[in-house]
Amino acid sequence: VWAVADGMAGLAIATYDAEQAFKRTTGASDEMARSLTEGYAATLQYGVTLESMRGTMEALKGAYTDFTMLNTGQAKEIAKTGAVLERLGVSSAEFAKGMQVSTKMLGLSADQAAKTQLELRALAVDIGVDPKQMAADFANAGGQLAKFGRQGTKAMKDLAIASKITGMEVSKILGMVEKFDTFEGAATQAGKLNAALGGNFVNAMDLMMETDPVARFEMIRDSISDAGLSFDD
Repeated sequence: VWAVADGMAGLAIATYDAEQAFKRTTGASDEMARSLTEGYAATLQYGVTLESMRGTMEALKGAYTDFTMLNTGQAKEIAKTGAVLERLGVSSAEFAKGMQVSTKMLGLSADQAAKTQLELRALAVDIGVDPKQMAADFANAGGQLAKFGRQGTKAMKDLAIASKITGMEVSKILGMVEKFDTFEGAATQAGKLNAALGGNFVNAMDLMMETDPVARFEMIRDSISDAGLSFDD
C-alpha cells in the first residue's frame, strides 16, 4: 500500500513539475499545461513518457502557429498523435513542421494535417523508408508542395515512391523539376539537356505544361532513355 501511495505521489510531483516547466518554457496557459498531463495519461499504454509528451507539445507550440488557437481538446488530440508518432520514429520537431506545412501551405484542417502525418509514416514503412526522413522531406518540401494545395500530400507520396525507386533524394528530384516551372527556365534547361543528349529529345513546352513533379521527372528520364543513355550516368 505504501509503495502504491509513494508511486502515486511521485507521479503527481512529476506531472506538476512537467506542467510548470512547460509553462515556463512556452508561456502556455494553465489549461494547456493540464492537457499535457491528460495527453500523457491517454498515451501511456503506447509507451509515451511524460518527457516525450512535454517535448511534443513544446515543438508544436514553437513550430505550429495554430496550435495555441485550437480548443483544448483538439490540441490534446494533436499532441497525442505527435507523441505516439515519436515512439514510431517520427521526431516531434518534424511532426510540428509537417503540421505547419499542411495547414498553412496545403490548406488542410488540423485533424486532416495530423492524419496526413500518420499516412506518410505508414507509407514510409510500406516502402522501406525511414519514417523520420519521410517526415523531414515533407516538412522541407513545403514551399514547393504549396502550389498543389490539397493535392500536395499526394504529390509528396508520389515523390517518396519515386525517390525510393531511383535512389535520388526527394530534394534533388524537386530541385531538378522545378527549373521547368517558367518558360525561360524550361527553355534553358531543355536546351542544356538536348545539347547533352545530342538531339531534340526534350520538349520545353511539354515539360512546363506538366505540373506534376513526378510526371515531369519521368518525362526527363524517358527522354534520356530514348536517347539510348543511362539516367543514372
